[in-house]
Amino acid sequence: MTGASGHAMLQIPQFQYSYSFSGTKHKYQVSLLPFAGSQIFPAFIKSGVIVPYRYIGIYPASWYDVSAAAYVDGDGVLSGWDNAADKIGSIVGKKPASNLTRAKFRGAAARVGAGWSIMDFWLYALAKMLYITKYGDFDSQTVLGQGNSMFSAWSFATDISATGKVLTINAIGRSTSGGNSGDYVNLMGIEDIFGGLFEFIDGWNINSGANYICSTPANFADDTTVNYSAYGSGTPTANGWQATLQQNVAMLPATFGGTGNSSVDICDYFWYSPGYVAPAVGGSAGSGSGAGLFGLGTYNASLYAGGDFGARLCF
Repeated sequence: MTGASGHAMLQIPQFQYSYSFSGTKHKYQVSLLPFAGSQIFPAFIKSGVIVPYRYIGIYPASWYDVSAAAYVDGDGVLSGWDNAADKIGSIVGKKPASNLTRAKFRGAAARVGAGWSIMDFWLYALAKMLYITKYGDFDSQTVLGQGNSMFSAWSFATDISATGKVLTINAIGRSTSGGNSGDYVNLMGIEDIFGGLFEFIDGWNINSGANYICSTPANFADDTTVNYSAYGSGTPTANGWQATLQQNVAMLPATFGGTGNSSVDICDYFWYSPGYVAPAVGGSAGSGSGAGLFGLGTYNASLYAGGDFGARLCF
């Protein structure tokens, strides 16, 4: 799981799911085999083709510098980035790449090869589905640990360390109340699914709360509904703690106004700005209790690049 002989990826076999809602309760079910009322989870329909597996990078995306023919440390700036040639990967031992726009991450993933992308809408939904059916608790910072989310101030140099804390699927996460760059969480082998850096999600455009999704990586683009389909009932149009979820399998927030620490709330924060935005998830090293698997940032335009915003390689 180091990436020494290629990218370190979590292979997820195709599975079936069902979803229902009654009263105030959502019911999620998954199985490797078909069951009454089940269907293939949407993440396994890629570019209109049913696929047997999907792959999620074990580690946050690292920078492969083509001119140096080597992976190099991210520094929160990436001033030497070659947008026509450089790539991203999932490997151990380098600080992750950040301070690129979503489109630049998209291009860097596509240069890895056909079918590669950064994490897309349905893979993010898949991660939430596997988490909730395994643990049955929306408070991921209690279940998995706070991870690298507790710094009082943001600094890439201070807050971010090299990848490679999760070397086994059962690795126990580490969290400290005051913040430590070595803190991390582990979701079934995936390192820092929240905390450290926000991660851009592709195949998902939001325009003033309206969600549009695409399942064909070749058609991923910013600030458009072309080749995208409307999805869900709309996310909140103000900042706040997520209180309830939409009645769909993707577990998108419906309302805010929760407390962030109540057993009846979703427990993670929702950040909002109007207009077209590039969604990012998880929260950063400075997000505190607002971070978590369900933490959702919809407040940066597609041209935004920040030292605390990264991505994750997927296939």
